[in-house]
Amino acid sequence: SMQPALEGSDTCFGYDVVWGVQPSLDYPFWPRVEEVVILVDSVGRMVKRIKGLKEEDGPPEKVLVWVEGDNARLSEDSRHFGWVPMHQVEAVVLGVLWPP
Repeated sequence: SMQPALEGSDTCFGYDVVWGVQPSLDYPFWPRVEEVVILVDSVGRMVKRIKGLKEEDGPPEKVLVWVEGDNARLSEDSRHFGWVPMHQVEAVVLGVLWPP
């Protein structure tokens, strides 16, 4: 849960609609600690705040993120599923589009 920053629900868009930018070589807007990101996994998308970044050595080098919701009591986040590979970060949230 990202309450009180964001309101979510089980509907298609939830209560809040966020706008983000996808990091790429053309647009190097790489996420930093304390930024809010959209993650994608086998279940779907989730919005969480990055609390930690770490690099793992080896070919290829991997960057991992530790994410948590703003409402720790209700959030399913890295405290449940651990570090997340950076390739699962779909976008860095820039703002809330709805509600205005």
